[in-house]
Amino acid sequence: MRCDPIIIGLIKRAENVISTFLFPDDIQLQISTEEKRKRIYVFMVVVILIPVLIGLGMVGFRQDDWLKASWANFAAAGFISIVILIARKSRDGRNAYRFGIAGVSLFLLYILILGRARGGDLMWFYLYPLVSFFLFGIAEGLFWIAVTLIPAFFIILFPSLTNTFPVPSRFVLNFIVSVLIVAIVAGLLESLRLHFDRKLEKQKIELEIALKNVKTLTGLIPICASCKKIRDDKGYWQAVEEYISTHTDALFSHSICEDCLRKSAPEIYQSLVDQGEITPLKSGEDAPPT
Repeated sequence: MRCDPIIIGLIKRAENVISTFLFPDDIQLQISTEEKRKRIYVFMVVVILIPVLIGLGMVGFRQDDWLKASWANFAAAGFISIVILIARKSRDGRNAYRFGIAGVSLFLLYILILGRARGGDLMWFYLYPLVSFFLFGIAEGLFWIAVTLIPAFFIILFPSLTNTFPVPSRFVLNFIVSVLIVAIVAGLLESLRLHFDRKLEKQKIELEIALKNVKTLTGLIPICASCKKIRDDKGYWQAVEEYISTHTDALFSHSICEDCLRKSAPEIYQSLVDQGEITPLKSGEDAPPT
């Protein structure tokens, strides 16, 4: 339990560092909530991805094709770092994301051309639809997925035409079908996310409009000590119900209390007392609640 304040403090400090880095003061107020969320998620992925790429590049030094494999991984890590630096300086990071996703596409296709599909490098293709839909939405996300997957499938299906290392035939169909399934599921999930985001935004706007239309009375209200009329801002005296109805959405229905009935119509008051419909009041006593 004693470690909780320390952990919370470290988390808050990390959040401040990330916010300071991703959202410079000169553009922080101009960045939309959606863009802020995207940048935070992208930054979290990049923090994990860059060390992985550097590690793969270092491992490549021990392989026969270390020059090709290593420089590609190191270049990808540096490229992603440049994209993040470009995005943090812009109010809308879409152009930086386009630049980044184009580089990732070239990197993935380069892996296929190298013949690196013998290992687990093809697994990167499964993440591509998720990233594309998240960054660009459905329409533009489909464009980037098509630009990358169509050439990738062509390279895998026709290795002799592209002079690349052939992928085992039993793996080709499974890979293509599974990647397409991932792309379809990612598109459906993105559609649901956009639907609920629009719904929440609509409810937020409706709530803001409703709050603007709420009328309240605050401050000192000048009221006559005798007739109980209220003086408005223009100096005119208004009945209480007229003043409140003008300045709020409240409506009035009129009745008469027992005390006023006794004073204004004593015969009717006495008749109601005799019938037991009201309780007789003592001198100076207020009417009981009904």
